[in-house]
Amino acid sequence: MRNLVLGAGLAGALLVPLRAHAGLTITIQRGSDPVSTLYIEGDQFKADEPKHEPATSVIVDAKTKNIVMVDASKRTYTELTEEDRKRMRGQMDAMRAQMQERMKNMPPAQRAKMEAMMGPSGGADSGKPHVWKFESMGQKKTINGFACEMYRVSEDGQLQAEQCVSPWSAGLAKKSDFAGIQKFVQSMTADFGVERTGSSSIFNRLEQAPGIPISNVQIEEDGKRGEESQVKSIKRGSIPAAVFQVPAGFTKTERPMFGPGAGGHHHGPPPGP
Repeated sequence: MRNLVLGAGLAGALLVPLRAHAGLTITIQRGSDPVSTLYIEGDQFKADEPKHEPATSVIVDAKTKNIVMVDASKRTYTELTEEDRKRMRGQMDAMRAQMQERMKNMPPAQRAKMEAMMGPSGGADSGKPHVWKFESMGQKKTINGFACEMYRVSEDGQLQAEQCVSPWSAGLAKKSDFAGIQKFVQSMTADFGVERTGSSSIFNRLEQAPGIPISNVQIEEDGKRGEESQVKSIKRGSIPAAVFQVPAGFTKTERPMFGPGAGGHHHGPPPGP
C-alpha cells in the first residue's frame, strides 16, 4: 500500500492526520494533470484522484480499518476490510507455498533467480528500514505561497527526487501528526504478512526529513526527471462528514482479487468492463 496515497510520494508525504479537531484539505497537481484533493480529519482520510481509473476516490477509516474505493464514473464502490486483507494474506501464503514446491524441481540457477526475486519472505517487502538522506541544494523558493528550501533526496544511497521542503518549524505539520495513519499502515501491512519497517517507507522518510515537501520531482535511475508535483493549496478547518462517505445511490461490488467466496455477497450488479 505504499502507493495508496498517489502522487509520486508527494501526496503520501502529506498524509497529516491533525490532532485536535481541525481538518486539512490539500490540493496537489502533477504537471498538467487534473488537480487531486486530499482530505484528512482525525482518523479519516480521502484522496480524490480524477486522473486515476477505476478508483477515482479512496477513503480510509483508520478506526474501523476499512478502505473504500469509489468509481464515480460507474457509480460503484468496493470495500477492503481487515478480514478481507487477512483472507488475501492466506491466499498469497498459499501461492508462495505452491511456488516453493515448484522451485524444488527447477535447475539451481533458475531457482536462485526466483528466490532472489521472491526475497526471504516469499516476495514480501522485508529487510532493514530504508535510509534517507536530504542534501541541501542551497536554494530557497516560494511555491504557491509556501516558502521552501530545495533538497536532493536519496534512498539507500540512490538519488530519488528533488524536493522543495517547508521546514517543520513553519508549522504546516509536525512529525507527531503522522502517528495515527502510520499505525494504520503498519497494521494493514501486517495483515498482508509484510513485516518490514521499510514497507512504511513514506513514514521512515518523514522521520528523517527536514520538513514537508511542497514540490517533488522524481529522478529515475538513468537520471531522467519526472514531472513536478506541487501543493497548490492547504486549508485548515472542519470537513463535512459526507466527504468521507460513499455518495448515495452508489452500488457496492466485490473486488475480483478476493477470489471465490471472499468479501461476502454482491450488493448489486458487478461493474461493467
